Amino acid sequence: MNSSRICVSLILLTLLIGLVFQSAVVLCEDPYERFLEMYGRVVNLALKGINVSQYVIALNNALQLLEENRSEEAMELMNRIEANLSELESRADSIVFSQTVSKYATAAAILSLPVLVY
Repeated sequence: MNSSRICVSLILLTLLIGLVFQSAVVLCEDPYERFLEMYGRVVNLALKGINVSQYVIALNNALQLLEENRSEEAMELMNRIEANLSELESRADSIVFSQTVSKYATAAAILSLPVLVY
């Protein structure tokens, strides 16, 4: 009976230590790695043809904060950027589709002008 309590206590202690360690790892995330990951996401969106200039400016501000050893402020800024990036990434395909349709519609309208004038 006593040994089962010890086993349960050890299991709970192990789980608690694991939870604390995992929280510490999340808190100690390298801000430069996070910056690079977000930069890669912005580049991918730019390659799809989406205007990401505001994110480039915001990431530049975050990098400046990191270089000034103001990592807490930089992480807060990157949290806001990440929330916006996630939303933009979820809408990226529809944005690209609408931009493509708009380009082809404009080209078709311009090409049809000579036929309409004739």
